[in-house]
Amino acid sequence: MLLIHEMEGAMPTVYVYAPFTGRITGLDNYCNGSPHYPCRNAQPYQVSPVDIATSGSVLKIYLYPSRVSGVYVYIQSRCCCSYASSYGRTIIVDLYSIEGCYVGSVWYGHVDPLPYDDPDKPKEVREGWNPINGPLPLGRTTLGQCCAPCGCSSGCCYTGPHVHMERTGGARLSLYCGQIVSGGQTPIYRFDYSTPCHAQRAP
Repeated sequence: MLLIHEMEGAMPTVYVYAPFTGRITGLDNYCNGSPHYPCRNAQPYQVSPVDIATSGSVLKIYLYPSRVSGVYVYIQSRCCCSYASSYGRTIIVDLYSIEGCYVGSVWYGHVDPLPYDDPDKPKEVREGWNPINGPLPLGRTTLGQCCAPCGCSSGCCYTGPHVHMERTGGARLSLYCGQIVSGGQTPIYRFDYSTPCHAQRAP
């Protein structure tokens, strides 16, 4: 069950939680101190990047939001030098609150499609409008593919199976390198908003 961090009488807030259980290996910098480059032409403080690594295995990536009625999704090659492979594949998720307000977006980088025999394949996210009726499968972590150097340490955008997250709007929660986050339980980003809203879509 998702944890909703709200106080009575406070401004409504959408939370986005960790997409699986793993360990944080990068924030504004990688945990080894080297720069952590975002998936787009922006500074880390503008997008609050978060890398969450698996223990070495391939895991499914889920969107776990609170107070969200639906999302509008774009699937593009925007990460790892916009590398045209699954490692560059990026799921951009526009979040709409239960009132229909656009509150911000979350980017998920290095996302492989689910295999056709996966039981979650029929529910996997698609481009365009997706209603939220529970955790939304986005895909799975990749095994990694190198690309040409573009500021990546050692000239390769691969540090093991992980998901790279960024935000548009909102704010990152207080997180630290090496932290173990729990899928669907540890909040990564928060998006405060007010109602009535101007950027609106019918839930």
